[in-house]
Amino acid sequence: MVGLHANLMGGFFFLTSTELNLLSVSMAAALGVEITLGLWFKIGIVPTILGLIIIPLVLYFVCPPEVKHLDNVKEMCEEKLKELGPVKKSEKIMIGILIIAVALWIFGSNFGLPAVIVAVLALILLMATGIIGFKEFCGQEEVWDIFIWLGGFMMMSSQLNELGVIPWISSLVQKNIHGMPWMIGLIVVCLVMYYSHYLFASNTVHITTFYPAFLTVLLGIGAPPVISAFLMTSMSVLSSGLTHYGSGQTAAYFGTGYVNQGKWWRAGFAVSLAHFAIWIGVGLLWWKIIGLY
Repeated sequence: MVGLHANLMGGFFFLTSTELNLLSVSMAAALGVEITLGLWFKIGIVPTILGLIIIPLVLYFVCPPEVKHLDNVKEMCEEKLKELGPVKKSEKIMIGILIIAVALWIFGSNFGLPAVIVAVLALILLMATGIIGFKEFCGQEEVWDIFIWLGGFMMMSSQLNELGVIPWISSLVQKNIHGMPWMIGLIVVCLVMYYSHYLFASNTVHITTFYPAFLTVLLGIGAPPVISAFLMTSMSVLSSGLTHYGSGQTAAYFGTGYVNQGKWWRAGFAVSLAHFAIWIGVGLLWWKIIGLY
């Protein structure tokens, strides 16, 4: 759980760490709100550092570890390294394939290679070189579980949109927020943005569904443009940890089988309260100090 939430916070902290950040910045720019890489870093540094300290403590109490003390960590690590031995030929091939895959993920679009094709190509190379056997590949039950039920949840999000549930939520917020003081309106929209992720199995779908409409409303009631744009992104990215299907990476973490669904949801809700205290409470104070409103 710490690994997941640290990943979400780290991915959000740097503007170039996730496509959602860049997507939100482009949508904000279309509404006249410009955010540079340096400004993004300046806005997020204090809340992110606090989050990286506080969220693991929250999770420590919500999901207490079974092993809380180790005396022989160094000896255990040295013993495991000895067991591994020197780098094997298969591991060198694996490193080479990884480098090729990452390079094609970065530059593949120049050659008409989408990310999915690159991933399949890397898998074929791994199987062709014997790094992964076909039986081993088919035996990864947790991976196939992710594909099956994550696809179902993504279809659910799509149907909610087609049936008018998502537009109804969006219009309800827009209708009732007019006339509110911008501070209260900002908090209300942040709450809706964060907890609406219970209905989504994709970050991209979540942010593209609500971000433009909510940001327009906030700008209309006089909320600080940069803060509004930044918070809308943070609420979408950080809320991925609410459920075990909130995004592709949460599904991957859940697929390891270490945390059951009930505990995951309890931890997600506890973390959400901590995020609001950090990003709304401390965040607004920090942004006041640096003169954003």
